[in-house]
Amino acid sequence: MKLSRIVLTYMFKYFCGFLAVFFCSVAVSATAKRSIEEYIVERARTYAETGIQSIGEAVEKMDLIRQLMIKESNFHDLAGRVSDVPRREVIALTASNQMLQEFGYMADYIPYMFALFRENDFFVSNGQCSLDFKNYYSNFLQVELAEAEGGADSFKKYLFENAGNNTHFLKIDSMLFYCSGKQDQMRDAILYLGNRTQTEFSPQYLLCFVMDQRELVQYIFMPEIAESSFLYVEDLNTGKELTSYGDVPENTGSFADGSIVGEDGRYFTIVNTDNDMGWKIVAGVPEAYLKGQMKAVDVLIALYLWGGLLAVLLLTLCYSLGRYKGFRKVLATFPQGDVRPSKIGQFSDYELLSDGVKRLKERGADYYRQLGELKLQNQAILLESLMVGGIRTIQEQEAFLAYFGRMPEFYCVAVVQMAPGAEESFEEITLSMQSFLRAANIRIWGSVHSGALNELFLIECLPDQ
Repeated sequence: MKLSRIVLTYMFKYFCGFLAVFFCSVAVSATAKRSIEEYIVERARTYAETGIQSIGEAVEKMDLIRQLMIKESNFHDLAGRVSDVPRREVIALTASNQMLQEFGYMADYIPYMFALFRENDFFVSNGQCSLDFKNYYSNFLQVELAEAEGGADSFKKYLFENAGNNTHFLKIDSMLFYCSGKQDQMRDAILYLGNRTQTEFSPQYLLCFVMDQRELVQYIFMPEIAESSFLYVEDLNTGKELTSYGDVPENTGSFADGSIVGEDGRYFTIVNTDNDMGWKIVAGVPEAYLKGQMKAVDVLIALYLWGGLLAVLLLTLCYSLGRYKGFRKVLATFPQGDVRPSKIGQFSDYELLSDGVKRLKERGADYYRQLGELKLQNQAILLESLMVGGIRTIQEQEAFLAYFGRMPEFYCVAVVQMAPGAEESFEEITLSMQSFLRAANIRIWGSVHSGALNELFLIECLPDQ
């Protein structure tokens, strides 16, 4: 009998079972991968939101510096002077410059701040101060701005006009200045006019703070993605761009938080809208960073899945062969020929074992039947012996009692001999003989066939018979 199909059945069953467990592992792996991706994105988002919050706190410090400066008597005196102030006012100018430097230490995020006065030509910054802003502007301060071309007067007028229109932030294309004894240049900087918390603009002075784009990028993006990210800051009041960094896609101001944008380089956007600040910040985290962070995870998951699939195959082979060996041992306990397919195409181990058990039961029933026949034959032989030879020993008496239940006081044996050729009517003649004896009130204890043509009848006799 070929059992190869049973082996294949075991393999198929175990393979399906282990494969179901493997699919559950695949689902767990996919969930874990999504969780890791979400963690990476959330890490970049948290870093950006923390940086944006720190920038907001720096702007609040700018407002605090402005409030502290206007309370200083020297600065207040400078704001009230006219343009023909004598040069002795340089002491008040120097004191204001020193005070602005000290206040500047409160916010190291602010690289440069300066003050201008409407009624005079004084200039105060955290780097230098001057009695003649026109001369200072061309030598120590240069601002590249399309709306304010034409020198110091044009730049100063542009700032006071925007401050009077309640404009908080201005975009500076390029700015060259001297601070802390060294020259620095900023591009795409944001100029904060310092009047965000004021209900009315003071026409006497203007305190301005320069926000460097490099600092914004450093605060918002993690160092490993700063170069490949993009940043876009928009003024909510005017809808104009304040600064942009990197490869900024088109229509950046309309992007939603968490969207994937860009064609050549794809980005994941982080959008922060602050109505109190009056600006909208759109930060783009490169999707390549997310993929790069996921490479190691993908490798581990791939190894895990391939290892799991290999384990499925090995476990399937191991368990199916083990089950098959156990089945073969069970089959070996059956007598040869008792286990065989009863149906064409039958290959189920349960069906084979069931057929084998049925055949064992059938064989057992046949043995019981044969045993019964042998028992009856033995009893017939014993009865024949007792009838012919008589009851002479205690053993024969016990055998007679076991067969008939009691001992007769007197008995005789009648022998009916059939004629040759009457074998076919033997049973009929025997029954007729039993009927005849019963009709004559003769009690028959039993009858037994003896020899080829003889039938012995055991008849109980009364004492007077």
